Amino acid sequence: MTDPNLGTLIKIAFSELLIDHEFNHRGRVAPIDVLDLAKSIERDGLQTPISVQPWTDPTDPKIKYRVVAGHRRATACKLILKWDMIPCFVKVYQNQLAAKTASLIENLQRKELNIKQEAHAIKVFSDAYWSENEIADHLSQSRGWVKVRLQLLTLCDKVQDYAAAGLLTQEHIRLLQGKSESQQLEFVREVKEAKAKGEKVLIEKPIKKTNPHVLKPRNREEIFEKISELYSIFSEMGLWARCMSWCAGQITEYELMKDVEKLAAQQGLNYRIPAAMLAEKIA
Repeated sequence: MTDPNLGTLIKIAFSELLIDHEFNHRGRVAPIDVLDLAKSIERDGLQTPISVQPWTDPTDPKIKYRVVAGHRRATACKLILKWDMIPCFVKVYQNQLAAKTASLIENLQRKELNIKQEAHAIKVFSDAYWSENEIADHLSQSRGWVKVRLQLLTLCDKVQDYAAAGLLTQEHIRLLQGKSESQQLEFVREVKEAKAKGEKVLIEKPIKKTNPHVLKPRNREEIFEKISELYSIFSEMGLWARCMSWCAGQITEYELMKDVEKLAAQQGLNYRIPAAMLAEKIA
């Protein structure tokens, strides 16, 4: 059977199939996490075949396919149910971004990803210089859905983990945009304490009164607050935000100039990072 959208349905031996944990948006799937799924498949059968693409693995010449969507089902059938073969839709994708898209869309439809996993999944599009609107349209999501997940990626790892656990709302994530790591963790502590007491969490913080006409050097906190304010106005985090982050000591000069190089290439400008800076990076 061949479906123009899904591919050709065949049975594939697990010995020829790569379950690539790095490709999987959920990361490595542990057998204990698919016990219930395995019981369901054993009782009702595999309702939806997994999706795969032709693949070669230089470390294992037996491999002919890689799982694109269905890593949990493949793990359950292979490790728990001990199947030798599994029904698969085989499809050739235009590129790896297209394969990633197919995998992400299925995970979103099945609601199998937490917000951190979703954020890291759409990073591949952001890294490819897709706009928030382009990502949203491609995944059939709202621009706000995309925006808050890209905002999450700017927060520290611990805060991302709290968001993944459901402790933080999307409003919390927006509020933390541009805050220093210590401010982020302090806010999370306040959220945890408020929830433990059954209290509502304060979303809005009082605005500090400052004289906008006074010239003075800005500290890190002021710079992060200004980034957050500007981000609420502009549609995307541009080079301006990276420059301000560099001024605050949040990113290195090399990281900043790498972004400058990418932007110059997009605009057809001939700019390359100085060789001396590259040599220092290598050293």
